[in-house]
Amino acid sequence: MKIILTQDHPHLGTKNTIQDVKPGYAQNHLLPKGLAIVANPHHTKIVQENVRQASYREKRRKEEAQALAQKIQETSFLLKVKATDHGKVFGAITPIQIASMLSEQHIPIESKQITLPTPIKEVGKNYEAHVQFPQGIQATLHFDVEALTTK
Repeated sequence: MKIILTQDHPHLGTKNTIQDVKPGYAQNHLLPKGLAIVANPHHTKIVQENVRQASYREKRRKEEAQALAQKIQETSFLLKVKATDHGKVFGAITPIQIASMLSEQHIPIESKQITLPTPIKEVGKNYEAHVQFPQGIQATLHFDVEALTTK
């Protein structure tokens, strides 16, 4: 009996794949639990359309991530933090602060996507952070750290 998996199954395959299984297994286990549907022409056409739409959405997300990565790499940013008179930062620069700086520039990056190669504890120029996008795209963020001026 031909079935279409509605979710990943460890022994049969991934979601939206057509599998040939014994009729008893399909009727007694897979179909009642909602793990599969019968592979008739109507269901097959629906699944093919869903797969096509999912691949289109994934392609769009990847293009958007590449454009965002390009924008990040071409731009240099300025991060203002509290620091001593000698240029020492109170604490250290964190990915949360960098994500906040980017959100002020209307760049939607989460702090968990940002990694710092070394801890940043001093005011200075030409620091780098690495941004990892879910689509496997990486970007290098260049920024300067400047002390906040209190008046």
